[in-house]
Amino acid sequence: MDTTVSGIGAVVVAELRAAGYMESTVGQYAKTIKALTEFASGRGYSTSLGAEFASMTTSVRTGRFSPQRRFDYRRLVTVFDSYMQTGGVDLSVRGRGGGGPQARERRFRCAGCRLGGRDGPPRSGTGHPRGLWKGGA
Repeated sequence: MDTTVSGIGAVVVAELRAAGYMESTVGQYAKTIKALTEFASGRGYSTSLGAEFASMTTSVRTGRFSPQRRFDYRRLVTVFDSYMQTGGVDLSVRGRGGGGPQARERRFRCAGCRLGGRDGPPRSGTGHPRGLWKGGA
């Protein structure tokens, strides 16, 4: 098994194309593989190298955090790590996470409905008082 970044990258790109991924997605992977290749500078891939690469989420040029870079780098490192552990490319779908527990019932309430019953104060013929609609769980 080839453990160079370019070797693993070639396998990943071939698997993405074989799985029918759009060329724009394959191009994003290729761009990130190129950045990892430059970062590795001839070293073989390891999980510690991947972790170091994935933590580089700040732009060198602007000095600002990049959520897109974090997503791209972590996604590639996860695929590379799975290749190193299993010898195969794992392209299973992963969620971005977050959000916490989800409410079972979604209701819309008005921010001004602190009075009255479940539906709030009586409405006028023109709509809801003060138009203070707020989506919520």
